[in-house]
Amino acid sequence: MESEVVNDQVPGYSRHLIAGLIAGLVAASILIASFLQNLVAAIAYYFLQKITRHARTILAWGVSAFVILSVLPHLGIGPAPSPALAALPVGFDLVTVPLHLVFGLTAVLWIPRFVNRH
Repeated sequence: MESEVVNDQVPGYSRHLIAGLIAGLVAASILIASFLQNLVAAIAYYFLQKITRHARTILAWGVSAFVILSVLPHLGIGPAPSPALAALPVGFDLVTVPLHLVFGLTAVLWIPRFVNRH
């Protein structure tokens, strides 16, 4: 069975490599954003533990509020925090909304667990 070329107008190899590099850079910037948010949450948790016995609860409520407020514009609820949000490609929300949820879960569930581990 011979393979046949479906489309002889396929973009070149270098174009595919550039697309992969751009996609990788986008993924890396998302990783960095998640890293920084969790770092800020850990620092906030430190200061909360210094001033209250309810640090874990306050962290959970604060992170939950942050996640909800950051997800709502992606769901078409409320104003966009930035005009750049309207310029994102169609379907980008399918990637960003779960990432906000992952940040929230990791901050609320893992930071206190690792900090208070004996």
